[in-house]
Amino acid sequence: MEMKWHRWPDEKPPEDDLYIIYAPSMDPEKPLITVAWYDPRIDEWSLLPEVWIDAIHSWMFLPDPPTEE
Repeated sequence: MEMKWHRWPDEKPPEDDLYIIYAPSMDPEKPLITVAWYDPRIDEWSLLPEVWIDAIHSWMFLPDPPTEE
């Protein structure tokens, strides 16, 4: 899976799943980067605290999980 940022809402996630999201904050050096759930059926993010939902700027797919060797 390619790790690249997709601009929200121009590019929407394809399925309901967890995604990494980026939201700028009042302090440009401390944006919010976390995991949020997106549901395309209702075109809505689930994120706590909810105040960050309107600030979402970009999203990306989660990386593959680590492999045990």
